[in-house]
Amino acid sequence: MISTEQKYLYTAFGLRILSDIPLPGSAVIAWQDPSVDVRVEMGDLLALWSQLSTEDDIFVVRDNFVMFQITNVAIYLVKDGNTIIVSPIGEQSAEKLRLYLDGYGMSTLLLQRKSLPLHGSAIVIDGRAYAIVGQSGAGKSTLTKAFLDRGYSFLSDDIIPVSFSEDGKQVMVEPAIPEQKLWQECLDEFGMDRSNYHTIYERVARVDDQVETKTKFAIPVTRFFDRPLPLAGIFELVKSEAVDEVAVDSIEKADKFRAIMQHTFNRALIPPMGLMAWSFTLTTNLTKQIPIYTLTRPTTRFTASELVSLMIDTIEKEYGYGQNHHTG
Repeated sequence: MISTEQKYLYTAFGLRILSDIPLPGSAVIAWQDPSVDVRVEMGDLLALWSQLSTEDDIFVVRDNFVMFQITNVAIYLVKDGNTIIVSPIGEQSAEKLRLYLDGYGMSTLLLQRKSLPLHGSAIVIDGRAYAIVGQSGAGKSTLTKAFLDRGYSFLSDDIIPVSFSEDGKQVMVEPAIPEQKLWQECLDEFGMDRSNYHTIYERVARVDDQVETKTKFAIPVTRFFDRPLPLAGIFELVKSEAVDEVAVDSIEKADKFRAIMQHTFNRALIPPMGLMAWSFTLTTNLTKQIPIYTLTRPTTRFTASELVSLMIDTIEKEYGYGQNHHTG
């Protein structure tokens, strides 16, 4: 069990977070009460979950909180946009608890704070943020790693927190934490030794009638941009068995709205949380201001380097920069 005798302070998503669970870049602090935006605490939620949920419930939504259970891992409660309580089921490592805290927990908290959590990664080119979104397994984190290997900087992985500036004129992306989550296959493609990294997730999958264990690792990121940046473009990564080469196409009109909604993390919570009007307005404004592209790749080979070049070429045509401008 994780000890709660010490706290960890870190900044992510534009928020100062005080946590019982350590995260990359967090600092150990004493028991004094610092000024923070969010508190992540260990607690016991089993009785409350049993009281409020039914057998088929994935989430429980109330006026000021959302609860969800990850089977055999933990129950999470996200409250008022400023508190997350984590209730482990049995003995769990900090890495496993963090996996769902970083994803479902933080995306729910961002929705409560009226920040749109896109499901993807963000990289920095010439002082602007570019989002890479897509379905699970599309290769978002792999493509982001290829950008890092080219010298570009990293802004976020898994969740891209999007909001408008105070004057409403710019779409902004806040940095997350300096860490990627990569599958073993991705490490193999980049020639990375798994023994250098922490395992955060394992699952058993059947591939071609063979049972395989798939492992995901936490990868520290050194080229991390720690300040908010304007969002300049969104690339929807799609893999297809019907193509042999990478391709890019501009998304127009209603399809832009579809792309944003489809790749909003925890979008199923938006109606029960009463956020439909807010989500519609923000998404509509995004479609008016931000170019969105479909980036298609074949499934038969490793194409990350080609995709980087294609994205850079597209950005260069749109804005007139890209190839020699990494972080600005």
